[in-house]
Amino acid sequence: MINRHFQKWLMISFCLLSPIIALQFYLEGNWYSLFSGYTMGIVFGVFAYGYFLNTLILSSRIRYIDRLFGHDRVMLFHGILALTATILGITHFVFKYEYIFPISSHIALGITALSVFIVILILTILLMTAGAMHQIAMIIRLRDMVQQRIKVDYSRMKLLHNIVILGVTGLAFHVALASSTAESPVRTRVMTGWAILAIVVYIWHKAGRLIVNSRQRWKLAGVRERVPGIVELQIHNDKSKRLQFHPGQFAYLRLKSEICGFEEHPFTIASAPSTPDIVMTIKALGDYTKSLVNVSPETMVYLDGPYGLFSPRQNGKPFLFIAGGIGITPFMSIVESWKSQGFKSPVTLIWSVRREEELFCRELFESGVHQSTMFRFIPVISRPLGDNAPTRRIDRTLIQSALGQNDKNNMQLYFCGPDTMRNSVIAIMKQLELPLSNLHYERFS
Repeated sequence: MINRHFQKWLMISFCLLSPIIALQFYLEGNWYSLFSGYTMGIVFGVFAYGYFLNTLILSSRIRYIDRLFGHDRVMLFHGILALTATILGITHFVFKYEYIFPISSHIALGITALSVFIVILILTILLMTAGAMHQIAMIIRLRDMVQQRIKVDYSRMKLLHNIVILGVTGLAFHVALASSTAESPVRTRVMTGWAILAIVVYIWHKAGRLIVNSRQRWKLAGVRERVPGIVELQIHNDKSKRLQFHPGQFAYLRLKSEICGFEEHPFTIASAPSTPDIVMTIKALGDYTKSLVNVSPETMVYLDGPYGLFSPRQNGKPFLFIAGGIGITPFMSIVESWKSQGFKSPVTLIWSVRREEELFCRELFESGVHQSTMFRFIPVISRPLGDNAPTRRIDRTLIQSALGQNDKNNMQLYFCGPDTMRNSVIAIMKQLELPLSNLHYERFS
């Protein structure tokens, strides 16, 4: 069996270096002209083309790739590759500028495709990502202005993101009709075949997978509000078929309902794999999630999953689980599963919420404490009610006490919560000299 790290290295290398395979068909016997302006234009063009196609493939949720890297890492790499491809495409245009006049149909296709990619990239960075640049006042104002002018929220932006398939199709025709490609049947077959593969994989992801999921016979069996703002969906399969997943994984959910629409959203599976129904516990954070409490039972459900690598295995090493707010959901599945198996590793769970009433499933964890001395549960209330109520936060003292007598070098820390809390946990880990390689977290949005 091929080593997992080697598989990762092989996959990354192929994504980054595959354009070289195509490039050798263009430069065979002519490598001496590599640094001429015309040839450099071809080099940048082939790399841009290959990266755009690989980006499309990576966005298609291929299970093998997801199991290697984790879905969030794949999407991050997908974004970096798309940015790189766009920069390479612009560089290709610069080198080819003196050859584009008069503008033919294939050149117009290339310019149009590149324009599509640039617009989608700008909107994606502006509206779908978060980072240090989004704290700049000018960027904040620009984002607000764009959202107000074109009325694009996150769900509509995801839909707009699919226009990239039109850009890739136009790009494929641009490359196939280029004189440097058309003069060799081998080049035409290689470049066209690559594009067909990427487009077919993407169409399968968007249409074929939806058809398959519609035949799985999942239905909404129940909807209940656990506490104000947190709704629990119970999903049943009419064929008594179970979704095969590991505790801590997530799935993409669609509901065939006029109340919330047919949008697709990722949610953690909060139930254990041994239970017959799927349970998703969701916090109302936007229009879509706020509407879920009003969805009727018997609504048809489309599930695509499972995804993610946030699935610890009991191996005798100590575990520290830290959850912030609704980030408790993967630990609901993990603890429920480990309770039925019996705790084989020391486990400490810290759950931070603002108010005590937000501890909507504390009985699950308290029963685990009563069941086994291997499990500890530490609720943290950051904004308790009452003038004299003591506040508490996840800080160095709390984490240090949670470590107890366990070997800190072997402590596996799993975190799920807001980015700001994760950054704070990382800072504390550095202070306590805990290996950052032992920190596991995942973002699926």
